[in-house]
Amino acid sequence: MNNTALSNRSIRTPQQYFCWVLTIIFAAEAAVMYLLPLILPADVDPNFEAFCDAGILTVFSAPLLWAVMIRPLRLVASEESAKYARIVQDASDGIVTVDEQGRIRSLNPAAENLLRTTSAEVIDKELKEFIVDSSSGTPEFLRSISDSCSACATTSIRCADGAATPIELTVSKLKIKNSTQFTLIIRDITARRQAELELANANERLVESAHLAGKAEMATSVLHNVGNVLTSVNVMAVGHADRLRDSRIAGLIKAIEMLEAHEANLADFLVNDSRGQQLTKYICHAGRELQQENIDSQEEMSALRDCINHANKIVESQQEFARCRNMEEETDLARILDKAVAIAGASLQRHSVTFTTECEDIPATFVDRHKLIQVMVNLLTNAKDAVGKRDKDDRRVHVSMTMRGSDRVCISVQDNGVGLAEEQKNQIFSHGYTTKENGHGFGLHYSCLAVKELGGKMSVRSDGPGRGSEFLVELPLKLAQHEVV
Repeated sequence: MNNTALSNRSIRTPQQYFCWVLTIIFAAEAAVMYLLPLILPADVDPNFEAFCDAGILTVFSAPLLWAVMIRPLRLVASEESAKYARIVQDASDGIVTVDEQGRIRSLNPAAENLLRTTSAEVIDKELKEFIVDSSSGTPEFLRSISDSCSACATTSIRCADGAATPIELTVSKLKIKNSTQFTLIIRDITARRQAELELANANERLVESAHLAGKAEMATSVLHNVGNVLTSVNVMAVGHADRLRDSRIAGLIKAIEMLEAHEANLADFLVNDSRGQQLTKYICHAGRELQQENIDSQEEMSALRDCINHANKIVESQQEFARCRNMEEETDLARILDKAVAIAGASLQRHSVTFTTECEDIPATFVDRHKLIQVMVNLLTNAKDAVGKRDKDDRRVHVSMTMRGSDRVCISVQDNGVGLAEEQKNQIFSHGYTTKENGHGFGLHYSCLAVKELGGKMSVRSDGPGRGSEFLVELPLKLAQHEVV
């Protein structure tokens, strides 16, 4: 502490030192001028007088120069040397000096701990003996590192017990007189390597988790979309079962049995018996009704085949998606709307939903038709659920398909259902978010992602709760090359 105070007081600027030297020389010369005539006789030899002059000047100025300049500078140099020695000794990184032959000249305690040895055992030994990759310890290697921009390399050192420790090596070159020395700062990066390994493992687990999550989402997508189709299939099956139960087949069979019972006198029975006379009219009426039932059944079977085919396409589309193949084909968008209505229409009709459509004349476009059909089915199902709490005679869903400019198509699904609050509109397309009591929060999320994959965008409008909603799907119009004008 005293040395520090002294050095702080003693360190002066070059101008101050110059003034002090001039002052000391002036004082010494003045002293010689006044003292020398008192000491020497008047007839003294000039050479002797000059010798005495120099001697008195030296004796007088030397203590002053020592006190004013030399001693403070020595104290400062000693203090700085001790300070840097403490820095080296207390450094957490290993510090090693190596001569130009690659031999170790000094090392600090941190380096001793890294090498698990003492200075006495490694001084004058070649550095490459302690480097796992011996080429990393040669003077040429150190020189190349020190001359590079980074002056840093990563390698491993071999400890006294044979263990290898990963290190980061920083090299600086120092010229001392005619020799070169290298100062090596050695940092143990074992903890960093461990952290990097743990991070890599964590990333690997994250990728695996993301992969599993993707599989789960794909499975959820298939289940949700196929579930919508199965709902329509179930409605059709129930309707068909009801129609078969109420069919005229049973009455017709009874009529046939009656004819068989009067087979022996069939002509008399049909002409003279009142039952026979009514039987002819009944068979004609039943035949016409059975014919209509057959037509209705064929239409239902056709719609049922479409539903089953769409369910198959849902599974196929997921398989194609997993293989990242393009499934676009030239499609009439009006037919896509018809297909979606055919799939969801039975459910809409069962829930007493008044359904209207409006479709402009839109050119055929290249699109993944089954993906777009599923988006439409999801939106129609969502609209059907939204109007479910209204009176049966006031449940309305309107679908329109219009052009936006010359290269985009807008599909709108509008309902007069429960509507959406502002915060609901911001979350409605998020995975897992639902406004339904028994919803899963996947249909609209899937639809939004599917529309993005088709190159479009999806949005929602609502004036608030109880005021209905409108879902908008905007898609690019991809014309065939020969149609582009």
